[in-house]
Amino acid sequence: ILGCQENKNNNSVYQNQRVIIDSISEIHDNGELKSEINYSENGIEIMMESDTVNYYICYNEDNDSRLNLSIGFNNKARALSVKYKGMNSSMDLIFIKQEKENPGGAYPVLVSYYKEMYKEKVNGEYKLTHSGNWDYVEYTRGKDSKKFNFTIDRNSNSYSYTACF
Repeated sequence: ILGCQENKNNNSVYQNQRVIIDSISEIHDNGELKSEINYSENGIEIMMESDTVNYYICYNEDNDSRLNLSIGFNNKARALSVKYKGMNSSMDLIFIKQEKENPGGAYPVLVSYYKEMYKEKVNGEYKLTHSGNWDYVEYTRGKDSKKFNFTIDRNSNSYSYTACF
């Protein structure tokens, strides 16, 4: 997210300054949504990179073939939403951070972390790993910290413009 904001310098003269915002929301320690940055005439002007899903990746749970999920990504490979097979609607994902692993390897391993939001509360956390042509998800359920591991479903229509289910 990129915005412009007028800031006062020491000489009381306004200058335009570019402000980069990593997240549009803040979350309390108890998981409740604290605040969101909205469009404003006298505050920050927000320009979204892309808030629409461009493609989906389908995943299967490693130990339970009945548990499947679909994650929607924008044009910058940022996850936006997650939906489990059998659910009526998807849940929003809030980006936390991204790391590169295996720096001396043949190809980079990108790891991204997200918070899953359900009814304006954090419901769990996702660790998405992209390694070569493989994608993995580790989900930690919020209520009991139980971990679930998913791997890209090579038999589905992953990296598709249409949802997995």
